[in-house]
Amino acid sequence: VCSLLVLLPPARERRCTPMVFFICETTNECIKKPKVEAHMRKHPNAWVFCCMDCGARFEGEAYKEHTSCMSEAQRYEGKFYVPKENKGEKKQQSWMESVLAALEAAPAASAGLKSYVDRLTQYDNLPRKKA
Repeated sequence: VCSLLVLLPPARERRCTPMVFFICETTNECIKKPKVEAHMRKHPNAWVFCCMDCGARFEGEAYKEHTSCMSEAQRYEGKFYVPKENKGEKKQQSWMESVLAALEAAPAASAGLKSYVDRLTQYDNLPRKKA
């Protein structure tokens, strides 16, 4: 059932609200993620759902964990898909490198400040902007 070819909603709907769609294995209906719970109440035997995009199968409430799997470009371009560079990640990495370089070049700081900065650098997303 997960491999069924199901028609997608019009492109204008997909563009406005990116949404994960599931196929109910019991009723073979295409359901938007927010409507799955109501569908389960309406059809008590319906508890297995497949993602329309990636074909992953979910039992019970496991579908709630599935927020995204592939982009529209990945789906339609197939083997010709080339992922775009994540500019935000590149900027963040550059910022982290400059912060660490400044810390190493700075004169010895107090132990309290050093421990605070060490704790901050453990986070993936160190803020770049002033508060």
